[in-house]
Amino acid sequence: FTLLMWNASGSATIATNSATGVILNDEVTLSVVAGNATKAEGNSGSTPFTFTVSRTGDTSGLTTVDYTVFGSGVNPTNATDFAGGTLDRITFTPGESSKVVTVLVKGDTTIELDEQFTLLMWNASGSAMITTNSATGVILNDEVNLSVVAGNATKAEGNSGSTPFTFYVSRTGDTSGLTTVDYTVFGSGVNPTNASDFAGGTLDRITFAPGESSRVVTVLIKGDTTVELNEQFTLSMWNASGSAVITSSSATGVIQNDDPVAQGAPNLAIRDTESRYGGIGTIDFPITEIAPPRKSGLNAASAAFTFRFASLESHQKEQSESKRIDIASLHRAFSDIESLLDMLSDT
Repeated sequence: FTLLMWNASGSATIATNSATGVILNDEVTLSVVAGNATKAEGNSGSTPFTFTVSRTGDTSGLTTVDYTVFGSGVNPTNATDFAGGTLDRITFTPGESSKVVTVLVKGDTTIELDEQFTLLMWNASGSAMITTNSATGVILNDEVNLSVVAGNATKAEGNSGSTPFTFYVSRTGDTSGLTTVDYTVFGSGVNPTNASDFAGGTLDRITFAPGESSRVVTVLIKGDTTVELNEQFTLSMWNASGSAVITSSSATGVIQNDDPVAQGAPNLAIRDTESRYGGIGTIDFPITEIAPPRKSGLNAASAAFTFRFASLESHQKEQSESKRIDIASLHRAFSDIESLLDMLSDT
């Protein structure tokens, strides 16, 4: 400010009519703003989130202020999200006007919502005043998880052409970028498929474009008319790109046998025994039906085939009978026909 003199009395002359005074500011103000404080946390180690604290006014002395970090907002962090302490003190030495505060956030591979935290300042030293006492940071979820489940993957193969067996691959977490994962298909289980069962390739790559969260994988199975056991195969994922994590890597499909045993099979000539039919020699049993067990039964040694045929009793009376033959005794479905005939004649 200035002091000005004027209107001197009489013959007085003002040689120097003014002088200036300065009121020195001795106030200190403190404020905080978020710096690089909205980012992904990473999958391991720790990631620095930064805040800037400013001191204005009289910076000639030493000033301290305490701060704490805590979860806030709709999806707050908790103490386990931080790699360092959440309570500390900032010290301004004479002449300093700005300080950077670094908050370390732990990296992980857990799928989470974006989480928020707040840095709050308090307890400023001396006459320092805190004009802006808090700022917020946001931990952005950057995890990508991949999983696969069987869709329509248990069915009959058909008699010709190819039949689609489907699997669903899901991507959760951060779907904003591009993610790839490789997969292969191979025979598995007690009765595995082999390469000749597949109409298409058994090794390929799935690509998720930005924004995509699910993909359908189709495995083509060749149709045939061969009587077989139910066969199993597995789709297995591997080699995910970037930081993507495969949480469920495989799913299985089952090719159900849909090829029945031929109907109207020829008659079986059974060698009769003397004790039962009086040594008459050979009797023809006209088979009217050969019914295989249920498809799932072919996997079990206790499964049985049912034969319906006409038999002669005392060479006079004709009747229909059912004979159940243990599949375990047939050496994989009638490979030894002599054993089959002997079993029928014994019954």
